Amino acid sequence: MKTDLLEMNNLVDNDDYQKVIQHLDQMLQTHIERTEDDWGIEAIFPPPNFRLMREGNEYFKELGQKAMVED
Repeated sequence: MKTDLLEMNNLVDNDDYQKVIQHLDQMLQTHIERTEDDWGIEAIFPPPNFRLMREGNEYFKELGQKAMVED
């Protein structure tokens, strides 16, 4: 974080950081077990209805045209 203050670079797939990621995952798992705070929540990413911004813009542009036609 010292060299990437705005956290713009995701290093999760970088092989150089796999040991760090595994260590952090283990720390989190230990904390969850110790605090009995396992809600069983799993993140699905991207979510099923996820759209990139350009896809969303295209969708709304198309939707707007349909709305004008269906007047």
